[in-house]
Amino acid sequence: MTDDQVGKFIRLLCLQHQKGDLSEKDMLFICKTYDEDIYCKFDNIDGKFRNQRLFEEVEKRRSYSESRRNNRKKKETHTHQEHISNISKTYVQHMENENEDENVIDNKIVDVVKKAKKTISIDGEEIDLENAFEQVWKAYNGASSRQAGSKAKASLKWMALGKNDILLIREHLPKFIRAHVQAKKTDFFPDFVTYLNQRRFEDEKLPYQTNEQKGDDFLNQFK
Repeated sequence: MTDDQVGKFIRLLCLQHQKGDLSEKDMLFICKTYDEDIYCKFDNIDGKFRNQRLFEEVEKRRSYSESRRNNRKKKETHTHQEHISNISKTYVQHMENENEDENVIDNKIVDVVKKAKKTISIDGEEIDLENAFEQVWKAYNGASSRQAGSKAKASLKWMALGKNDILLIREHLPKFIRAHVQAKKTDFFPDFVTYLNQRRFEDEKLPYQTNEQKGDDFLNQFK
């Protein structure tokens, strides 16, 4: 898949993890149009879309959590030592799967990002995405009156973005930051992950900014 497709696929996985099976509207909201390479990774079940591997991992974790709750509800019929022994045996059986299930989404995202390209070509120039993120993060977090969220999570989201999104952010983010700074509203900066997840870089109207005001590109176009 292309970088853009990878980003859309990851967003669909995150959405399925949050709400369950996806509707056609959910798919089109993220993919914008039918994309065979992405759609083929989801089973169509009575008009709902489901990534089966993710579904199985979520169900596995839910079943394990339910079994632990049931065990805690049972009346104690063993001595303290027997009780501790039983818990230990059960924990050993489930420990590997539980640890895997705990981070299934983040692990999948990390795996995809590791395989993805680390540069994009803009106007014939290769832009290093990691260096670009450091520059963007420094400008965004530095302008904010508070910590702009988790840098690690923001970096993960950034590296999963497609070229089209990078180009939009390249144009929008400097103006978005400048609008907050000029209005002295830097304490209202959203977390950078929120900025990316809510796709605020697609907003045409900037906060606190009149039509006459224009932001200059102090990020130097990520160079």
